[in-house]
Amino acid sequence: MEESPRSFIRADYTVGWICALPIELSAARRMLDEKHPDLPKKAGDENHYCLGRIGCHNIVLACLPAGGIGNNSAATVAKDMMRSYKSLKVNLLVGVAAGAPGESNDIRLGDIIVSKPDGTHGGVVQYDFGKRLEGGRFQRTGSLDKPPRFLLQAIAVIQATHEGEKPKFHEFISKTTAAYPNFTPPSRESDILFKTTYSHKEGEKTCIKCDPQCIVPREARPDDSPLVHYGNIASGNQVIRDAPFRDSIAKEEKIICFEMEAAGSMDNFRCLVIRGICDYADSHKNKHWQKYAAVAAAAFAKELLLTIPEEEVQVARPEKIAPAVEATGNEHWLVPRAASDLFTGRKCTMEKLEQCVLPATGNKNPKQRRFVLVGTGGMGKSEVCLKFAERCRNRFWGVFWIDASFEESAKRGFIDIAEHCGVSAKSIEGVRSWLSSVERSWLLILDNADDAEVDYSKYFPPGKAGSVLVATREPNYSFLNTVGWEKLEGLDKGDAEELLFKATGIQQDNWQERRGAAERVVKTLGFCPLAIVQAGAYIRGGYCALEQFPEEYSRCSQKLMRPRPETREASEANLCTTFELCAKTLETSDKPEAAYARDLLHMLALLHSEDVAETVFEEAWRYSQTRRSPPSDELDRGLYLSTSQVSRVQSLTFIKQGSPVNPNGVPLRQARNLLVSLRFVAFDDRKCAISVYRPVHEWLRRRMDQAHYQETWLDAGSILALATQEKRSNKGFSKHLLQVEAYFSRPRNNFFASHSKIDAIRAFYWLVWNLKERQAFPVAGSLARVIFEAARDGAFAPDCSELMALQFLYGSCLQEDGDNDSAVSLLTQMFEKGKAGLPAAQPYLRQAEKQLARCHGNKGFDKAIRVFKEIVDSQKTQSHAQQGEHPAPQDGYHQLVKAVDEFLKVQKSTLPQKHINQRAAKTELIKADMDGTRLEKAAKLLGKIIETPTDVLLPEHPDRQESQFLLAKIHGTRRELGRSAKLLEDLVQAQRTKLSADDPSRLATEHELGTTYTDKGRYKKAIELLAEVVKREKTSPVAQPSDRVISQHELARAYSGAGQYDKAAKLLERITKIDEETLSFDHPDRLASRIALAQAYRGIGKPRISIDLLRKIAEICKSSAQVDDETHVTALQELALAYSDEEQHKEALDVMKKAIKIQKATLPPRHPALLQSRRWLKQLEFAVAGDAKQEPTMPPTSPSNSIISPIGYGGVGATHQIKSAKKSPKPEPNKVQSLQRPATPATPPPPYTPIQPAKKTPQARTKTGSH
Repeated sequence: MEESPRSFIRADYTVGWICALPIELSAARRMLDEKHPDLPKKAGDENHYCLGRIGCHNIVLACLPAGGIGNNSAATVAKDMMRSYKSLKVNLLVGVAAGAPGESNDIRLGDIIVSKPDGTHGGVVQYDFGKRLEGGRFQRTGSLDKPPRFLLQAIAVIQATHEGEKPKFHEFISKTTAAYPNFTPPSRESDILFKTTYSHKEGEKTCIKCDPQCIVPREARPDDSPLVHYGNIASGNQVIRDAPFRDSIAKEEKIICFEMEAAGSMDNFRCLVIRGICDYADSHKNKHWQKYAAVAAAAFAKELLLTIPEEEVQVARPEKIAPAVEATGNEHWLVPRAASDLFTGRKCTMEKLEQCVLPATGNKNPKQRRFVLVGTGGMGKSEVCLKFAERCRNRFWGVFWIDASFEESAKRGFIDIAEHCGVSAKSIEGVRSWLSSVERSWLLILDNADDAEVDYSKYFPPGKAGSVLVATREPNYSFLNTVGWEKLEGLDKGDAEELLFKATGIQQDNWQERRGAAERVVKTLGFCPLAIVQAGAYIRGGYCALEQFPEEYSRCSQKLMRPRPETREASEANLCTTFELCAKTLETSDKPEAAYARDLLHMLALLHSEDVAETVFEEAWRYSQTRRSPPSDELDRGLYLSTSQVSRVQSLTFIKQGSPVNPNGVPLRQARNLLVSLRFVAFDDRKCAISVYRPVHEWLRRRMDQAHYQETWLDAGSILALATQEKRSNKGFSKHLLQVEAYFSRPRNNFFASHSKIDAIRAFYWLVWNLKERQAFPVAGSLARVIFEAARDGAFAPDCSELMALQFLYGSCLQEDGDNDSAVSLLTQMFEKGKAGLPAAQPYLRQAEKQLARCHGNKGFDKAIRVFKEIVDSQKTQSHAQQGEHPAPQDGYHQLVKAVDEFLKVQKSTLPQKHINQRAAKTELIKADMDGTRLEKAAKLLGKIIETPTDVLLPEHPDRQESQFLLAKIHGTRRELGRSAKLLEDLVQAQRTKLSADDPSRLATEHELGTTYTDKGRYKKAIELLAEVVKREKTSPVAQPSDRVISQHELARAYSGAGQYDKAAKLLERITKIDEETLSFDHPDRLASRIALAQAYRGIGKPRISIDLLRKIAEICKSSAQVDDETHVTALQELALAYSDEEQHKEALDVMKKAIKIQKATLPPRHPALLQSRRWLKQLEFAVAGDAKQEPTMPPTSPSNSIISPIGYGGVGATHQIKSAKKSPKPEPNKVQSLQRPATPATPPPPYTPIQPAKKTPQARTKTGSH
């Protein structure tokens, strides 16, 4: 496979190829004619991609996450791929499947199945989406889309070609199996089909003891080449090992194979499904044919792509737009849902918006273009905003939506913008500031800005950039505009009638004769758009005729007005009446789906109105069914949800799924679909999320009585807790964060009304933990206080373990939110109780110590040193043992700071503020700060020095350049990589004009810039720069040997990030040889290099060599007192990964148990690293049990995530690249020592990691440079 010399952008890729298993991805990569360098990942995309070319087509390859097989996982991967690569025209789902041989087909192992519509189906049938009838018959409900027409035409061409010519995929298979023998097929004798009624011998791993009399006789084929079969593929969420079930479904739906991903992809990722047969979906299934079947399917996919002409997949050019407006193309689209398909009218409003809000070129007096839409509820303000955004999408580089209904949702919206665009800012102010500096056109939409007490101008980005569209019910907010505003009234009569006809589904041919009746209806409803849509849904559902609606409405309205005379405006009265009419249909119906919809609607009223992911209900149900007793070593096991709470969730009718009566969440779908049909909610099938129309949401809350509200609110809390209980420190929680924040928006004094206080505290505990882990402050701290005080006020016995867990949670939240004094008070109480021997406080002793250290670090570093010294003494870490060789940064810190402070006092009294000597003194103080934890203060001081006018401090002055370098290091440490790269790029440019090529300062800066490029995923630029640094350091007379090794190691990391594992391995082999000559066998630096080399061997497909090396490292770690626990755990986890690569799952399991044993002795029970190891352990246990097609969730080696290193102690479930693996050399006098980088490339350190003078990682090489 060649490596392309040219660079590419996302728009160059037109073929998307998804695999379910790593072996399928490996087979797919073997088919590439050319490999392309990785591209930076788009914010929010969790996929890992492999890029390349086949023929004239550029390909994007992606694999489902390990352990994540199934329709839901496939849908998620497909969605992210389509969002990142918007030019995809050919979509393929390629991998292995189970065959369904029958009388009409002769399917053998290794054969290829291609989905093809048959007139009834689109080529894929979701076999578990339907209902079981009497007699075992299955009635499928719903249908899936078929592949695009040009793909079906290509299939027809291939079928015709194969009739008279040898298939090209035979050649591709032969070349691959010759080059990679592990893909060679087993012997044909192992292809055995047993009779449908004969089951496998229980407990036997092979079929040796199975009855040969039950083998189905089949004629031998003339050769071993696979055949291609075209037809229907069955897709579902379960592995099939049941031959009778296979045959019954195959017969009813004309199925020829079974798989687990296609149904999740077909509707949104319209694709062709290509499968290689690896078993027969019976109890005899095994994995022997899996590798060959994967290659066969990939080879056919390659032939298919070579059949499709390039012009078939050329990306369409964007539409022409008005010449006065710059066509920027849309890159960022963060909008909650699509505009309603019934949208009608508002033509003048849309034209006014285009005139006022669209960016204009050549404007001599630019200003931020702010437009305000005013209107009562139901007038369609949100729909107008959605429609305008869709209509003008390509005229804005970014379109961003903020739900301003309450402060937490607005904050969440701004944080979502930052995450989506890859911005490091985590606050409203930070994102506002970033938007103001973006030199591209953007549109910010503030919806639901309805609170008369809130100043919404605080959400506007400062400056003159961008456009802002505000939707509000408050007429007084019209003053916020800079370019215009408009009040939305009812629709024009003609538009209102058209909307009603669309909503009722009345054919256009009949509109004219029924206009009289339509006019009476829209007049009755005051021409209110949402009321008209709701009435149309009522009529369309057959609850009354169009002509009868005014009378129905009048009866309902009279009943409503007596108990509810408080409605403020006629438009709101119209809405409430239409809502009540539709609600009556649910309350009076005896159909099960009406009950499901009723319960779901009440539940949605207690969550946020936008984007309620259906997975929150599915995950809650799944966990309620698989719930186990908490592990005995869990500190907070007493706060797991009670049986009664779980039962509450199980009793909800709409949430039940997976049972024989209601498989696959059918009640939830039925409930949602009925609510959509009644226009209570909208459903976004891209995100699988439900949104309740805002007026409906408000009406629902007003309508519920207090008792019903309280019960439903507690049910919602149990659902959220169950859905997120296993997601601490996990990105999976983020999609539910808005719902959690909205859930807690009710008055706090009602939290524990009329219900078991203990059950409420249990539910809230998990939600608050997750809010804390997601840094959702101050809401986490205030909620932690509420539940802690409730627990202390009689809910739990004094000093019990549950109370200790809640006290630790509250103290941690206070510390994270900056209230160190209060945190110290709470945590000191726990610490003292633990030291005094209180059993419940004992398990928290070490955690309380570490949190106290963090608090004291914020209050004053001298106290932190004392606390940390106690921890270091108790743990006897390697760094303390080697203190004489590598002094800890905190040594002498207090004395240094005191001396510099005294010096500064003298300077301030004798020299001007701008004097250079004083700036030099400040810089020395900053160096001391960088050895501690006061990075914020250091960054501010450095910024002041860099902002000094150039006539006072020249650009080439060493003080300015040193400050620039140090500030870049701080940004890098805080993962603000864009800022770090910009500072370093400017510094490199300045140094290249003044300093020689081998100057140590210049080499150090270029090294740091290369490191930053690697962290940002810009591997090509990193390799170019670091290779040049390595080359110059080889011949430099002043470069230190340690510097040369560090630069080579960093270059290896960049190579691995680019997927060039062989080059990375060569460099690391060289480094380990140097280490052998200069370091002892158990030196941490030497071990770190060898671990990195083992990682590289895994990357180039040499797991056996990796295993041998890691076994030796593990033995050294076990026997040497010099090796710290972190290195030992890292080596063991890497060994487990290598064993897993070789499918030696039992060996991997044994090794992982050893790693966990060490972690349990040194880490808190809820530490993310320990939790991740436990998850791996469970998956390995599952793999050992022999579940087919279930791979252990170990991170696969792929070009996009570079060489993987395990979690060790430094990260939260992240996949790591090769990290710099050596500790810093002893700094020379008068040289600036750089900050060490954290182990994880793009996430903050875990919450339990104690604040330390520098980031402590077992594998961290740093660069020493003199500025």
